[in-house]
Amino acid sequence: MSFIDKFELALVWPVQTCIVRNFAMWCLTSDRLKPETVKIYIHSIQLAHTLKGVLCSKFMDDILLKMLLTGACNLDLYKLEPLTSTRRSVNLNMISVLGHRIAQENWGLESKQIVWAAALMAFFTCSRMGEILPKEQNYDPFATLCWSNVKFTENNEILIFLPSTKTSCSKGEFVNLFPFEIDSCCPVAAVKRLHEIAKSSPNYICKPVFSFSNGKMFTTKKMNFLLKNLLPEFCTGGNMISCHSFKAAVPTAVANHPDRSFTKDVKEWGRWKSDCVKIYMKSECDKRRFLFKKISEILVCSSKL
Repeated sequence: MSFIDKFELALVWPVQTCIVRNFAMWCLTSDRLKPETVKIYIHSIQLAHTLKGVLCSKFMDDILLKMLLTGACNLDLYKLEPLTSTRRSVNLNMISVLGHRIAQENWGLESKQIVWAAALMAFFTCSRMGEILPKEQNYDPFATLCWSNVKFTENNEILIFLPSTKTSCSKGEFVNLFPFEIDSCCPVAAVKRLHEIAKSSPNYICKPVFSFSNGKMFTTKKMNFLLKNLLPEFCTGGNMISCHSFKAAVPTAVANHPDRSFTKDVKEWGRWKSDCVKIYMKSECDKRRFLFKKISEILVCSSKL
């Protein structure tokens, strides 16, 4: 009754359309309600008439009322949200710094290689970290990336089947790792080194790729903790580096590059779906290899800027 009391109006049935217009304006300005909320209120007024058995105009058919609410919706789109913490996309320079910091840590060889291989795999495949790392200590063997899902090819490439992804939880998806021209950041070399370490454990083939010899898992929670501590200079000014920063790394580098003529092609690098390995015919692998060559050129060029 605030609107009626404020303007000292008498509640008369049926309510006139001009009163509903004023009510809508009052809600949008004085009460600062969202346009969608005001629409709900107007529909409620319409319903009240129906329940009372009183005939009235169809308020939402009124042209002026429509214009008022549409204008309010448009203005609402331009309202700036308060600045909050944002995620930064990692780039090749950050990856290099991360590798240097990992090497300086007083960790065992296995721990260093697990963290480093996970970072490079997520970076170069545009995978979500949660698709390659176990989500918790009690992992699901049917949804976790295990060594049985990793195939090393004769031409020094790696084919990886991700059992559970956000876009295709039931079928899983394949990604490729190709050699990178900067040896210190080569994902193939990093995963191969981790594989050599893992082979010393019995029945390693059925175990998660990113697990320690003591049986503990390297989870996304642990990775987020390490990123915050290893890259503190990149987590300033409301920005932060987390597992989510890896998914958009390559697309961001491509978008920022002066030559964007093949941006549409590079979008295909993200992922393709399949329910069997037959999709990886020679022509498909050649196409992916060609795209990776172009992506590599951009990454190297960007790291020199």
